[in-house]
Amino acid sequence: KLADDQKKLGDESSNAKKENLDKLNEKQDDLNKQFDQLKDDLKELEKKNSELEEPNKLENTDADEKEIEQDMDKSSEELKSGKPQKASQSQKDASGKMKKLSEKLSLMQQEMEQEDEGEDMEAIRQILDNLVKISFDQEDIMKQLNVVSTTNPKYLQIIQRQKSLKDDLEIVSDSLYALSKRQASI
Repeated sequence: KLADDQKKLGDESSNAKKENLDKLNEKQDDLNKQFDQLKDDLKELEKKNSELEEPNKLENTDADEKEIEQDMDKSSEELKSGKPQKASQSQKDASGKMKKLSEKLSLMQQEMEQEDEGEDMEAIRQILDNLVKISFDQEDIMKQLNVVSTTNPKYLQIIQRQKSLKDDLEIVSDSLYALSKRQASI
């Protein structure tokens, strides 16, 4: 949206008359403030990402941000100097660079989402494998309990295996809970 607003202002500047320059300059200053806020948000995002246990791989966008900021500052200067045509070109340059930055950020987001989905699918497969194994082990225990009396020493071993299966099921439950925190569909 900011890129579109910048492009629109560039179009307005190219057709501007001298008496409209102050109004255009105000609009440019407003866009500059919005971009500064966006830069702050990106910095905050990078900071929060670095605090994560397993940070995502974020590309550094500082150079792109600096170029955009320079074009926007140049546009402001040219508007103040009464050069709407040159300001228009700087505004259009800034708009194009903003769109490229937006595409870069969107691509990073898609890559992270795909990576997370792949990891989550692998976790689901592992959980399913564990559940199937636990299920077969439980069936085996039930068969053994049918033929072993409570006075048989083997009975205690079967009960210990049952306790072990219960612990394994809790691990599966915890894994599913952790996965549900990352995936709303679970």
